[in-house]
Amino acid sequence: MTNTTSPQQKPDSAQNPLLQKSKYKYEATPFDLIRKEHYIPAIHAAIATAKAKIAEIKSSKDQPTFENTILALESAPHELNYISGIFFNLLGAESDEELQAMAKEISPLLSDFSSDLTLDPDLFKKIQSVYKQREVLKLRGEEL
Repeated sequence: MTNTTSPQQKPDSAQNPLLQKSKYKYEATPFDLIRKEHYIPAIHAAIATAKAKIAEIKSSKDQPTFENTILALESAPHELNYISGIFFNLLGAESDEELQAMAKEISPLLSDFSSDLTLDPDLFKKIQSVYKQREVLKLRGEEL
């Protein structure tokens, strides 16, 4: 595997097209700029960003609501989902030994992130609070 970044290193987000807003029409993914060495640093950066957003949700002193808890949790890993979606689609479409080796590094990172999120007792309490208030909050349709 070439040019990976450990979690302690900061990736140069200015040079990583996966970490930049696309300048293409409809914010299309800049496949022409993405290189294999961009994925792992971008995954690390996106996990760090998602964890920071989740920490804000957890530390909020506001009463948990659908918007500040459920929607916020759903959108927290948006960048991570975007980057991992691109990677795994590429892995499925044109896999090679290097991409497979990268997947062996990326998959546990994503699993750890997901487990940490799912098993977090503080987040569970906030989600449970929203659930218990579902009638008072007048949640409907998908919100329920």
